[in-house]
Amino acid sequence: QKYRYYQAHGRTLRERFWMEPRSLEVRPASGDLVVYLQAYFNVGVDFFLREIPRVGFQKLWIMVNDLERGWDMVSTLRRRFGGEIAHHSSYLTDFYFLQQAERMILAPSTFAWWAAFLSRAGEVIFARPSEGFGSPTHGVADLEIRDDPRFRYVDYRV
Repeated sequence: QKYRYYQAHGRTLRERFWMEPRSLEVRPASGDLVVYLQAYFNVGVDFFLREIPRVGFQKLWIMVNDLERGWDMVSTLRRRFGGEIAHHSSYLTDFYFLQQAERMILAPSTFAWWAAFLSRAGEVIFARPSEGFGSPTHGVADLEIRDDPRFRYVDYRV
């Protein structure tokens, strides 16, 4: 996946793939922050511990691609910042929830990248690892969006 494939079509893609409101029991409100963790990749909880305090928020929502494998990271964030786990019965519902966030901090993930890219979020902070998936040298996935001020990439040393 490379952003350059979609760059010229961003507005059209956001219009066509915007998910109309679904019935969610809860959704992120204005002023909330959603963080998306990856249990499988190389961005650890320390990245989030450092970045979350830099973003003011009313309520913290914590999502992880695999709750069982990522439980230690989720628990660490909840002990430090409070927050609520956002975990739904389907990936589509998780995607929709993430797409509704106005502000988010994301681990490298094509799932989270697409939700952010298609969203109307005003602030997206994305971890940029020094090596591996999501890094500038990875070769397969260049997820960095350089022409949209909503996206900010923060280097993360693996």
